[in-house]
Amino acid sequence: MKKIIIITLAMILNFNLILYSSTVYAGNYVGSVSWGNGDAAYNDCGFTGIFCTMSTKDVKANRNSVSLGQYLTIYANGKEIDSFEVRRIYYESNTGRCLISKERKKKFKTYFVTYKCRGR
Repeated sequence: MKKIIIITLAMILNFNLILYSSTVYAGNYVGSVSWGNGDAAYNDCGFTGIFCTMSTKDVKANRNSVSLGQYLTIYANGKEIDSFEVRRIYYESNTGRCLISKERKKKFKTYFVTYKCRGR
């Protein structure tokens, strides 16, 4: 009897974990986004993709909207840290977060992230 209860409880917990995980990371790849002033950061893993640097202080872009194929310039503390062609945009509608990257792959490591975002 104890084994059945433990197995049933484990199945319920696993189901809830899967359900929770799928709703937390719900998002879509979109063709363009726009955002307001708010929190932003820039993550750069460089050429190797192993050593990453996250800039979080006073990070801004040269524009408040972008589409695939357009160029975006990123500034941190008033200095340009990167300029790139936008190749992938991931939008999370439940959090209003956008990840904008120069990489085409789905799990990119170099990206500009901002909130108060709307995908189009």
